[in-house]
Amino acid sequence: MSDDKLKSLAKTAGRELKQYRRLPGPGWIGGVCAGLAYRTGIPTWIIRLAWTLLILCKGVGLVPYILLWIFVPRAAKPSDYTARTGDS
Repeated sequence: MSDDKLKSLAKTAGRELKQYRRLPGPGWIGGVCAGLAYRTGIPTWIIRLAWTLLILCKGVGLVPYILLWIFVPRAAKPSDYTARTGDS
């Protein structure tokens, strides 16, 4: 594929997919789970439960959570947050 075609595909994909951002406003700790719930459309409580289970399972989820908290940019709570996640 040519470079122009790849750039065109990347621009199209970027418009269709929302970029992952953490949402500290509706989040409990760092907003990582709230941002992931918004990005995927999965209810927030399911993401939090899964992440808690990963952390309790020999701490597997702790390091990724901290890394996401540090490196993922934060964003304000989107207007359609409640509709996408079922959280208030």
